[in-house]
Amino acid sequence: MSDLPMPQDAAAAAQFAECWDPVLSYADLCTAGSAAAARLATEAFTRGLREARGAGSARTASGTGRRPVRLLPRIPALLTAVRVTAASWEATGRGDDLAPDFRLWLNSASAARYTGPPARRPLALRALRDMQFLDAELLWLAEVEALPLPVVARRLGLDPAATTAELAQARDLFRDRCHRDHLDGRAGDGCGAYGRLWG
Repeated sequence: MSDLPMPQDAAAAAQFAECWDPVLSYADLCTAGSAAAARLATEAFTRGLREARGAGSARTASGTGRRPVRLLPRIPALLTAVRVTAASWEATGRGDDLAPDFRLWLNSASAARYTGPPARRPLALRALRDMQFLDAELLWLAEVEALPLPVVARRLGLDPAATTAELAQARDLFRDRCHRDHLDGRAGDGCGAYGRLWG
């Protein structure tokens, strides 16, 4: 397809090869046809790469005393770009290209959770973003994408012999982040004072 985003270097080309199919599959679920899916996926992929580059630059340029920029793993970041791009289509009068049920969801309170303040976003998404990028990427590829560990190790440049132990650590980190974020979220309600009792 001539309108696909062109990778700028070998790393971007590898990322494209690894991530294009999930992005296109998700775009297909969100749209009313394959042509619209290809357009949405292309626009979202370009947006996602641009945002990742911008966040990466901000992360390296951030000074001391500032919280470092945390990135989602590549595939969920690009899937987020699909949702954000679809929402912009809906907002700018291009919503007819979207699937009717998805349009209803975009205008619901459930969709608003993903764009509101971080404290109101889904717990697992916050926890994944709070992790170090490599840990989050390892967890996503092994658990969500269900890739074999040797494939994950090769993609991430990890020692295959140590990947099982690193995945166990990543699971523990994710569980801890979820627990911490859950307790932090309870601080504003009447039960917040009791959170420390069972934490």
